[in-house]
Amino acid sequence: MRRMPQLQPRRAKIVCTLGPATSAPGMISGLIEAGMNVARLNMSHGSKEDHTRSFEAIREAASARGVAVAVLADLQGPKIRVGKIPGAGFDLKAGESFILSVDPDATIEPGRVTVDYPEMAREVHPDDRILMDDGNFELRVLGVEGPEVRTVVITGGRLTSRKGVNLPGVQLSLPSLTEKDKEDLIFALELGVDAIALSFVRTAADVLAVKALMEQAGRVVGKGEILEKVWNLHPDTETRAVDNFIVRLRRYLQDEPAPAPACPEIMRPDGDLARRTD
Repeated sequence: MRRMPQLQPRRAKIVCTLGPATSAPGMISGLIEAGMNVARLNMSHGSKEDHTRSFEAIREAASARGVAVAVLADLQGPKIRVGKIPGAGFDLKAGESFILSVDPDATIEPGRVTVDYPEMAREVHPDDRILMDDGNFELRVLGVEGPEVRTVVITGGRLTSRKGVNLPGVQLSLPSLTEKDKEDLIFALELGVDAIALSFVRTAADVLAVKALMEQAGRVVGKGEILEKVWNLHPDTETRAVDNFIVRLRRYLQDEPAPAPACPEIMRPDGDLARRTD
């Protein structure tokens, strides 16, 4: 009789984000049966009541199947957004000039919108990239005049109110933990989640600030969402401050399109860390 090869234990964990389309009890059971190890509660969306219902549904479904499914609360972190844009929005066309003003009283008109991050005008430089609406828009900085960041449109479209702004490669002075994050952290701990994920991690101090606020047992997962974090990882500081890392390569490829050979170099430090903290 031919012996079947023994399968190695799966080291990778499957993390599933719960939302309106996946929060129904039947769907959660299906995710568990498909191999979900961690259920992610995205604190950027949904109410406390929504997250409580999802948490209870996860616990009930996992208990019914006799399996362990961790619940991870993912803190939103700081967000930069454009201001309110009248009507159906403004059309941005490739090659045209476009102004982002950090002055909240600036005139909103085609070719000019406001941004709710006052320090942006001091922290961006010519040739920096600015992405909006999850990368659907790309601008290139030409220069800064007072509160106005002057750019040229690389990838355009119709821009509407309150779209997110991302500044890949720009060293920002934003705090990694907002007041909303602090409130969500306490709520998640009281709910009984198994892990906390922190976005916008730059140094060990960002993670240690969260640990200082945690009043009951929990683990912190540092999400290396910005390239700055990956390059600054150090085994004696950042890697000892957090318990695990989640590397989202999709975001790297979107925000910092590096040559393909560089991608394994991005992944390698976190792979080594996973082996040490397994």
